[in-house]
Amino acid sequence: MPENLQNFIEPILGKAATTFIGEGASYWIFLLIWIVFGLKNGNKSLLVGTPIIANWLTIMIATPVAFQYRYVLGTVVAVPIFFGMLMVSAGSANKEISS
Repeated sequence: MPENLQNFIEPILGKAATTFIGEGASYWIFLLIWIVFGLKNGNKSLLVGTPIIANWLTIMIATPVAFQYRYVLGTVVAVPIFFGMLMVSAGSANKEISS
């Protein structure tokens, strides 16, 4: 890589690496959102999160390095998606109550 391009990219990537939440924290946040989602929408809605739980179980069993972004990227990406799903389900429940 050309040196001037490398000097341009390194500070950007250095900042990006520190702005993400940690791998373990993303699992805890996902777990909390997943449980609340299940309580609000019933047990069948918990099936949506089973791939993330399966990923976590696989990581705990198979890898010596438990948490690195290449292994848990799905969870880091899923946290905002599940939060949005939780907000949408809460909003639709509020509409049903007010009707």
